[in-house]
Amino acid sequence: MALEVLRGLAILGTLLTNTWLFSSSSISSLAALVVAAVPATSPQA
Repeated sequence: MALEVLRGLAILGTLLTNTWLFSSSSISSLAALVVAAVPATSPQA
């Protein structure tokens, strides 16, 4: 149960991070995808 919650928070954080960085600068949108994709794909302990 806790792992599912952590995974949900990681996915939500990824989405919010992408949205925030994309809205603040179109140039950083690609960097936002790369940076935000790393924690989302890392295994949850």
